[in-house]
Amino acid sequence: MPYSLPIDIHPDVTSYIRTTLVETEHYVQAAMPRFTKELRTICDIASASDNTAGLNTMADYLEKRLAALGFTTEIIAHERGNAVIGALTGSNPAARPLLLLAHHDTVYGEGVTAPPNTIVGSHFFGPGVADMKGGVLQALYTLEALREYHHTNFSRILFLSVPDEEIDNRYHTGLLETLCRTYHPFVLTLESARTLGNVVVQRKGVQRYTIIAKGIAAHAGAEFHSGKSAVLELAHQMVQFCSLPNLPDGVTVNIGPFRGGTMPNVVADYAEATIEVRFLTKEHLAYVVNRWEACLGKQLVEGVSLSMTPVSGGIPPMELSAHSQMVADHFGKIAELLGHEYYAEVRGGSSDGGNANAHGTDALDGFGAVGHQGHSPEEYIDLAAVPHRAAILAATIMSIADLPLAHAADAPAKQAVLHADKSIVAVLPG
Repeated sequence: MPYSLPIDIHPDVTSYIRTTLVETEHYVQAAMPRFTKELRTICDIASASDNTAGLNTMADYLEKRLAALGFTTEIIAHERGNAVIGALTGSNPAARPLLLLAHHDTVYGEGVTAPPNTIVGSHFFGPGVADMKGGVLQALYTLEALREYHHTNFSRILFLSVPDEEIDNRYHTGLLETLCRTYHPFVLTLESARTLGNVVVQRKGVQRYTIIAKGIAAHAGAEFHSGKSAVLELAHQMVQFCSLPNLPDGVTVNIGPFRGGTMPNVVADYAEATIEVRFLTKEHLAYVVNRWEACLGKQLVEGVSLSMTPVSGGIPPMELSAHSQMVADHFGKIAELLGHEYYAEVRGGSSDGGNANAHGTDALDGFGAVGHQGHSPEEYIDLAAVPHRAAILAATIMSIADLPLAHAADAPAKQAVLHADKSIVAVLPG
């Protein structure tokens, strides 16, 4: 059954925003048969991060959908997969620009079990439907509703979808950095929500390190005491790393993989491990690394050399700024107006919201569909929640113009779109 709009009016939500809520909910509710059919179509597109053909098909689809909504669009080509970017100008040049941030790759490559496109009750199961094809489509229908009812109280809506979010070896990161540093937009990331009133206000950053131990090989029987076990020393270090007391709140540490040794009758002369730390602030990461470096000087096996090297591809945390808090608070009022409990979440997984944050702008996450069990055969979204989530997104977009959010005063009149190598390949009119 669809959710119905309550009649209670929150005193802090303007009549214009209330009108946006009602109109968007009604529009998307009426469009749900078309939404569901379109969702089946895009979930049928196999767009794993290493499937170039599928990624490009998704980029082409998004480019056409955005163009039909009045966006100026551009495909940013790359041999591994294309990104798509769009820009839509509104009627309020004084408002802060907005960036809807998405990705169209999924984790469902060869050998990964993908859920079939199936509807059970109001749950739509499908590969990548929660992370994040359902959220992307929900945003497109939100933009459809804003266009249908001529809601243009924004300066510029930017839309960016990349094909490399699910992998470490990324190749389109220059696009996000350029948009953030050029326009200083407020960023809404279209990752899935857990409940109707859910918004992600913080995400942990993630950084991995490779720890290498080099010892001395020896026969484990005849010459045992001549050996220096790299495996034993590395195991000792991992225990130290994972059992440090008084770490900052939210810090978690995980090890894997751990490799070392060749044969049980040989004292291992080499071992290596990857260790991952998740953290809420950059200062927390620096604190943990300093303590790990101190642990390296507390060895169990003397004569084993140790090194610690950061692995490329780390993602910074999405921290909660004053402006992000302001928008999140307003989101909460909008959600409560619709009868949903406000749930401001700190999430352990990382996203491009953290990268946007690191590029000097404010971000909130979880503006996608209500979905669960991502990256699993049970991945699904709740179709019944889509009209209300679309209404909340629409109202949030319109609210950006009314909130005192500072933005780059000297933003250019044209939008420079950069290729992955940061060379300008197109200019989208502002």
